[in-house]
Amino acid sequence: MSDERDSFSGKVGFILTAAGAAIGLSCLWRFPYLAAENGGGLFILTYVVLLAALGIPLLITKVAIGRKTQLGVLGAFKKLNPKFSFIGGLCLLVIGLVQPYYSVLGGEVTNYTFMYLIGQGAAVAEPGYYDTLISLTAEPLFWFAVFVILTGIVCLFGLKNGVERVCKYLMPIEVVILILLAIYCLTLPGAFEGLCIRRIILLPCP
Repeated sequence: MSDERDSFSGKVGFILTAAGAAIGLSCLWRFPYLAAENGGGLFILTYVVLLAALGIPLLITKVAIGRKTQLGVLGAFKKLNPKFSFIGGLCLLVIGLVQPYYSVLGGEVTNYTFMYLIGQGAAVAEPGYYDTLISLTAEPLFWFAVFVILTGIVCLFGLKNGVERVCKYLMPIEVVILILLAIYCLTLPGAFEGLCIRRIILLPCP
Protein backbone atom coordinates (compact mmCIF):
# COMPACT_ATOMS: atom_id res chain seq x y z
CA MET A 1 0.00 0.00 0.00
CA SER A 2 1.33 3.43 -0.94
CA ASP A 3 2.02 5.93 1.84
CA GLU A 4 1.66 8.88 -0.54
CA ARG A 5 -0.86 11.39 0.80
CA ASP A 6 -3.47 13.02 -1.39
CA SER A 7 -2.90 16.74 -1.83
CA PHE A 8 -4.11 19.74 -3.78
CA SER A 9 -3.07 20.04 -7.41
CA GLY A 10 -2.19 23.72 -7.07
CA LYS A 11 -2.88 27.07 -5.45
CA VAL A 12 -6.10 27.66 -7.38
CA GLY A 13 -7.57 24.37 -6.21
CA PHE A 14 -6.61 25.11 -2.62
CA ILE A 15 -8.06 28.63 -2.70
CA LEU A 16 -11.35 27.49 -4.24
CA THR A 17 -11.67 24.61 -1.78
CA ALA A 18 -10.87 26.85 1.20
CA ALA A 19 -13.39 29.41 -0.03
CA GLY A 20 -15.99 26.68 -0.45
CA ALA A 21 -15.43 25.62 3.15
CA ALA A 22 -15.53 29.16 4.54
CA ILE A 23 -18.33 30.81 2.56
CA GLY A 24 -21.66 29.55 3.85
CA LEU A 25 -25.33 30.32 3.45
CA SER A 26 -25.17 32.68 6.44
CA CYS A 27 -23.29 35.11 4.17
CA LEU A 28 -26.50 35.40 2.16
CA TRP A 29 -29.35 35.24 4.64
CA ARG A 30 -27.85 36.21 8.02
CA PHE A 31 -24.99 38.65 7.62
CA PRO A 32 -26.89 41.27 5.55
CA TYR A 33 -29.78 41.73 7.98
CA LEU A 34 -27.45 41.61 11.00
CA ALA A 35 -25.41 44.40 9.42
CA ALA A 36 -28.55 46.43 8.69
CA GLU A 37 -29.93 45.97 12.22
CA ASN A 38 -26.68 46.68 14.07
CA GLY A 39 -25.25 49.88 12.65
CA GLY A 40 -24.78 49.23 8.96
CA GLY A 41 -21.31 50.37 7.95
CA LEU A 42 -20.07 50.46 11.55
CA PHE A 43 -21.00 46.79 11.94
CA ILE A 44 -19.14 45.93 8.73
CA LEU A 45 -16.10 47.94 9.88
CA THR A 46 -16.05 46.04 13.19
CA TYR A 47 -16.37 42.77 11.31
CA VAL A 48 -13.46 43.64 9.00
CA VAL A 49 -11.25 44.66 11.96
CA LEU A 50 -11.97 41.40 13.80
CA LEU A 51 -11.44 39.45 10.60
CA ALA A 52 -8.03 41.06 10.10
CA ALA A 53 -7.03 40.76 13.77
CA LEU A 54 -8.29 37.24 14.50
CA GLY A 55 -9.75 35.42 11.52
CA ILE A 56 -6.93 35.78 9.01
CA PRO A 57 -4.08 35.10 11.49
CA LEU A 58 -5.88 31.97 12.75
CA LEU A 59 -6.45 30.80 9.18
CA ILE A 60 -2.79 31.30 8.29
CA THR A 61 -1.75 29.46 11.47
CA LYS A 62 -4.08 26.58 10.68
CA VAL A 63 -2.73 26.25 7.14
CA ALA A 64 0.87 26.49 8.36
CA ILE A 65 0.34 23.73 10.94
CA GLY A 66 -1.20 21.49 8.30
CA ARG A 67 1.61 22.06 5.81
CA LYS A 68 4.32 21.53 8.41
CA THR A 69 2.95 18.35 9.95
CA GLN A 70 1.18 16.83 6.92
CA LEU A 71 -1.22 15.22 9.39
CA GLY A 72 -4.88 15.36 10.32
CA VAL A 73 -6.15 17.63 13.05
CA LEU A 74 -5.50 15.12 15.87
CA GLY A 75 -2.00 14.17 14.79
CA ALA A 76 -0.98 17.72 13.85
CA PHE A 77 -1.36 19.23 17.31
CA LYS A 78 0.11 16.15 18.95
CA LYS A 79 3.18 16.37 16.73
CA LEU A 80 3.66 20.06 17.50
CA ASN A 81 3.40 19.51 21.23
CA PRO A 82 1.79 16.56 23.04
CA LYS A 83 0.49 18.99 25.66
CA PHE A 84 -1.71 20.61 23.01
CA SER A 85 -3.11 17.39 21.57
CA PHE A 86 -6.45 18.12 23.26
CA ILE A 87 -6.94 21.05 20.86
CA GLY A 88 -7.27 18.58 18.00
CA GLY A 89 -9.97 16.75 19.94
CA LEU A 90 -11.82 20.01 20.53
CA CYS A 91 -11.65 20.80 16.81
CA LEU A 92 -13.19 17.43 15.99
CA LEU A 93 -15.87 17.99 18.63
CA VAL A 94 -16.83 21.33 17.08
CA ILE A 95 -16.97 19.74 13.63
CA GLY A 96 -19.14 16.94 14.98
CA LEU A 97 -21.55 19.44 16.53
CA VAL A 98 -21.75 21.73 13.50
CA GLN A 99 -21.89 19.06 10.79
CA PRO A 100 -25.47 17.86 11.45
CA TYR A 101 -26.73 21.45 11.40
CA TYR A 102 -25.10 22.21 8.07
CA SER A 103 -26.20 18.87 6.66
CA VAL A 104 -29.81 19.78 7.38
CA LEU A 105 -29.32 23.09 5.57
CA GLY A 106 -27.57 21.24 2.76
CA GLY A 107 -30.55 18.92 2.48
CA GLU A 108 -32.90 21.89 2.19
CA VAL A 109 -30.72 23.43 -0.52
CA THR A 110 -30.66 20.08 -2.33
CA ASN A 111 -34.45 20.00 -2.18
CA TYR A 112 -34.74 23.51 -3.60
CA THR A 113 -32.23 22.71 -6.36
CA PHE A 114 -34.12 19.57 -7.32
CA MET A 115 -37.45 21.40 -7.40
CA TYR A 116 -36.02 24.10 -9.65
CA LEU A 117 -34.50 21.51 -11.98
CA ILE A 118 -37.85 19.77 -12.46
CA GLY A 119 -39.58 23.06 -13.24
CA GLN A 120 -41.20 23.75 -9.85
CA GLY A 121 -39.42 27.06 -9.28
CA ALA A 122 -42.67 28.97 -8.86
CA ALA A 123 -43.84 26.56 -6.16
CA VAL A 124 -40.69 26.85 -4.03
CA ALA A 125 -40.77 30.63 -4.39
CA GLU A 126 -44.08 30.75 -2.51
CA PRO A 127 -43.66 32.21 1.02
CA GLY A 128 -45.13 29.16 2.74
CA TYR A 129 -43.05 26.51 0.97
CA TYR A 130 -40.15 26.54 3.42
CA ASP A 131 -42.42 26.45 6.48
CA THR A 132 -44.27 23.49 4.99
CA LEU A 133 -41.01 21.68 4.22
CA ILE A 134 -39.57 21.98 7.73
CA SER A 135 -42.90 21.04 9.34
CA LEU A 136 -42.81 17.62 7.69
CA THR A 137 -41.03 14.60 9.17
CA ALA A 138 -39.99 12.25 6.39
CA GLU A 139 -39.12 14.71 3.62
CA PRO A 140 -36.45 16.72 5.50
CA LEU A 141 -34.85 13.44 6.64
CA PHE A 142 -34.85 12.17 3.07
CA TRP A 143 -33.10 15.26 1.70
CA PHE A 144 -30.72 15.23 4.65
CA ALA A 145 -29.76 11.67 3.68
CA VAL A 146 -29.43 12.61 0.00
CA PHE A 147 -27.06 15.45 0.86
CA VAL A 148 -24.94 13.28 3.17
CA ILE A 149 -24.71 10.54 0.53
CA LEU A 150 -23.69 13.02 -2.18
CA THR A 151 -21.07 14.52 0.11
CA GLY A 152 -19.78 11.06 0.98
CA ILE A 153 -19.46 10.14 -2.70
CA VAL A 154 -17.37 13.27 -3.32
CA CYS A 155 -15.14 12.47 -0.35
CA LEU A 156 -14.64 8.88 -1.55
CA PHE A 157 -12.84 10.23 -4.62
CA GLY A 158 -10.30 11.89 -2.35
CA LEU A 159 -9.03 15.43 -2.01
CA LYS A 160 -7.72 16.13 -5.52
CA ASN A 161 -10.18 14.12 -7.61
CA GLY A 162 -13.17 14.65 -5.35
CA VAL A 163 -13.36 17.74 -3.14
CA GLU A 164 -11.03 19.95 -5.18
CA ARG A 165 -12.57 19.04 -8.53
CA VAL A 166 -16.12 19.71 -7.31
CA CYS A 167 -15.09 23.06 -5.80
CA LYS A 168 -13.39 24.09 -9.04
CA TYR A 169 -16.77 23.83 -10.76
CA LEU A 170 -19.14 24.94 -8.01
CA MET A 171 -17.28 27.97 -6.65
CA PRO A 172 -17.22 29.90 -9.97
CA ILE A 173 -20.92 29.09 -10.36
CA GLU A 174 -21.55 30.45 -6.86
CA VAL A 175 -19.69 33.67 -7.68
CA VAL A 176 -21.79 34.17 -10.81
CA ILE A 177 -25.00 33.51 -8.85
CA LEU A 178 -23.98 36.01 -6.15
CA ILE A 179 -23.22 38.68 -8.76
CA LEU A 180 -26.58 38.11 -10.46
CA LEU A 181 -28.36 38.23 -7.09
CA ALA A 182 -26.63 41.50 -6.21
CA ILE A 183 -27.66 43.04 -9.54
CA TYR A 184 -31.23 41.79 -9.09
CA CYS A 185 -31.44 43.17 -5.55
CA LEU A 186 -30.34 46.60 -6.77
CA THR A 187 -33.33 46.62 -9.13
CA LEU A 188 -35.86 46.07 -6.33
CA PRO A 189 -37.92 48.96 -4.94
CA GLY A 190 -36.16 50.73 -2.07
CA ALA A 191 -32.76 49.21 -2.83
CA PHE A 192 -30.91 52.50 -3.11
CA GLU A 193 -32.62 53.85 0.01
CA GLY A 194 -31.06 50.90 1.81
CA LEU A 195 -27.64 52.06 0.65
CA CYS A 196 -28.03 55.25 2.66
CA ILE A 197 -25.15 57.66 3.15
CA ARG A 198 -24.98 56.87 6.86
CA ARG A 199 -24.10 53.28 6.11
CA ILE A 200 -21.54 54.32 3.51
CA ILE A 201 -19.68 56.69 5.87
CA LEU A 202 -19.74 54.07 8.63
CA LEU A 203 -22.08 55.81 11.05
CA PRO A 204 -24.72 53.91 13.05
CA CYS A 205 -28.14 53.99 11.42
CA PRO A 206 -31.05 55.26 13.55
